Amino acid sequence: MEWQKELMPVQPQRVSMKGYTVAVLGNGLDTCYPSEHQLLMDKIREKGLLISEYPPGTRPTRYNFPKRNRLISAWSDKVIIIAPGKGGGALITGDYAKKYGREIEIIGGAVTPQTRQTGNRLSSNAETVYSWDNCDAIFFQ
Repeated sequence: MEWQKELMPVQPQRVSMKGYTVAVLGNGLDTCYPSEHQLLMDKIREKGLLISEYPPGTRPTRYNFPKRNRLISAWSDKVIIIAPGKGGGALITGDYAKKYGREIEIIGGAVTPQTRQTGNRLSSNAETVYSWDNCDAIFFQ
């Protein structure tokens, strides 16, 4: 998605901020996917943690990522879903988070019927739908 590539220049700086970054990969630790994320992966390797349940040499496939999302939800206290698309991987992560009783927060470009629908789907947890204008409260608590 184009917005993900626009966010990428910011993310390596976030890794160096106060805190600890853990990246759960949907492929082997020897593979950077997508390749544009190499700088980010190097920063996380240096100052955080890269983990994978897949052995070296495992290429990313569409079936690996839902399994990875299960781990992300299981190991998180709170799951923040950014700009959820209909049927996207973020909703898989949200469904696992709901199953595991995790707190869920949703950030959309704007509060739209799609973000409300996502909120309703995950509604047994105390989630809040934010726009980008008020999301600092989530990331900088």
